[in-house]
Amino acid sequence: MVDPKDARAIDIKYHLPCWVKHVQRSHQDSQAELEEDKAISIVSADIKFYYFMNTLLNSGAILNIADVHQAYEDIVIANGAEDPAITVR
Repeated sequence: MVDPKDARAIDIKYHLPCWVKHVQRSHQDSQAELEEDKAISIVSADIKFYYFMNTLLNSGAILNIADVHQAYEDIVIANGAEDPAITVR
């Protein structure tokens, strides 16, 4: 039983459901959020890569495939994706 004059105990009792939901059970959603963040990072990297290549090719640059692949991997890693090999299509 919570003492009605104990403001701290009342506050803790009031916020307990939020704490359980957002702290104790937060790890359950974290894997799904990580996967979503990774997918967003990869799509963002693809867009950056497209614009980078578009700029280079429109300027008349001649590129070899090894340099293009390395540039893609660098952009993916800079965007926060863990393993660029999984995004190679």
